[in-house]
Amino acid sequence: MRQLHRGIAVLSGLLASGLTVFGVVAAAVDANPSGGPYRDPLALNGYPPTSVGLAFNVQTNSPYNLTGTAAVNLATKAATATVQVPFVLGAVTFTARALDGRVFFNNANLNTAQHPVWFNNKFKVPALFGSALELTMPDISLIKGFPTMSVQRGAHSTTYTFEKKDVAVTPVSATHAHSTLGSEVWTITTGQQGEVIASSLKVRTPHAFTTVTVSILWYNHPVHVVAPPRSQWAPLPASLSQQIRTTSVLHDFVVPNSIYSLGVAGQAA
Repeated sequence: MRQLHRGIAVLSGLLASGLTVFGVVAAAVDANPSGGPYRDPLALNGYPPTSVGLAFNVQTNSPYNLTGTAAVNLATKAATATVQVPFVLGAVTFTARALDGRVFFNNANLNTAQHPVWFNNKFKVPALFGSALELTMPDISLIKGFPTMSVQRGAHSTTYTFEKKDVAVTPVSATHAHSTLGSEVWTITTGQQGEVIASSLKVRTPHAFTTVTVSILWYNHPVHVVAPPRSQWAPLPASLSQQIRTTSVLHDFVVPNSIYSLGVAGQAA
C-alpha cells in the first residue's frame, strides 16, 4: 500500500504543480483552415482559469500506455478523471473523483449486483491558485537549472524546450528508493496569448524511459464533482493494490527525484 500511496502522491503533485513539471510537444493546428481570422480557442485574455480539461498519456518501456482525461476545478480543488490502466489481460478503465480530502475510483467490473463500489483513500490537494496563474502565462524566465534551452515559434504557438543530463531519477514502483542517472527533456507549449496549451516530460536512463504528455482540452468549463454515497465507499483491496503496483507502466515509470518533493503538495495519507 505504501508504494501505491507514493505513486498517487507523485501523480497528484505533477497535476497540482500546474504543468510546472510537465511539457508537451504539440504542433500548432489552425482551428480555422478556411482562411478566416484565427481565434485562439484557449485564450484566457490574461485572467487565471477557474477550471481546466486535460488529456494525458504515460508511455514507458512497456508496450502498454496509460491514458486518460481529467477535468479540474481550480477553485474548489475538485477533479474528475477517466484513466485506462494496462493490466496483463488488457486495459481497464477507471473513473476517479477527488474532493474533500479524498480520492475515489470505480470500475464497473468491481461493482456489486446491488450498487457501485467506490474504493477511496485520504488525499490532500494543495491550493491551486498558483497553478492557475502558471497556466495563464508561465514565467519562463524563472525556470532554472537546465543547461540547454531552445524556443520554436509556430504560426499560433510557441514551444520552449529545456534539456538536462545527469539527472537523478527513481522508478515510481520501487520497493526501496534507489536512484540512477538519466537525461530529462521538458517542453512547454503556449498559445497565441501565452497560455499553456500543452506540456511534456521525457526521462531516459540506460535501462528505462518515460514520456508523460499533457494537453489542454479546454479552459473555464463548469466542473461539478460530487462524492459517491457513503454506503458505496470501500477500502482498497490488497489484491488490487498489488495489481496496480505491478502494472507494467508503473514498473517502468521513472521520474526525476526532484518531483518527489511535490508529494508534500498532494499527499496520500
